Amino acid sequence: MKAKTDSDYLREYARLLGGKLTVGFSDDLDLDLDLTEIEYAICIRASEEIAKSFTNNIAGQCADCGVDIVWRPCMPDGPVKICIRCAVARQRRVLMKADLERQRN
Repeated sequence: MKAKTDSDYLREYARLLGGKLTVGFSDDLDLDLDLTEIEYAICIRASEEIAKSFTNNIAGQCADCGVDIVWRPCMPDGPVKICIRCAVARQRRVLMKADLERQRN
């Protein structure tokens, strides 16, 4: 079985969100978002080929699993940085919790 890439996880994350996902890899994004208010930022694993697309990426570790990740310099310091695989896991937990609460009601 072929190993999943970040792109595979990104598609799964979008599916979990009902197909609503904004993705950007550039510094010139105009998203009309207050990035200082977001809880976490989904970052690319440093081992992914796309991580090498920009030479000025900032490197760090995923706050959930510790894997090496990269993000763009335009990302504010505030949000917790996590990899896409951990974002999928977080979203699954959110959806499972919501399902359990609906079943109780």
